Amino acid sequence: MAETLLFSVADYVSAMLESLADQVFFSARAKDKEATERLDEIAADIAKFHLSEIVADRVVVHVRKEMAHSFVISSDVIGDTEIERKVCGY
Repeated sequence: MAETLLFSVADYVSAMLESLADQVFFSARAKDKEATERLDEIAADIAKFHLSEIVADRVVVHVRKEMAHSFVISSDVIGDTEIERKVCGY
């Protein structure tokens, strides 16, 4: 009795897995068909409008920012000597 029950459960699980595999396969096949149809539409539009593919190299330029500093050069201060001393901390 236990062996019969075990085999029937195994058969049930096997059937469920086969059913699930079929559903996944058919779903993937339908998506593949939709993608192929869309690519065919794009190819038709390319031919219809006489479009061509142009490959352009994109060059990325990284620009480094100048380092900022927190000190003041005394020659950059405009004004009298007293202001220069306050700004520069002399």
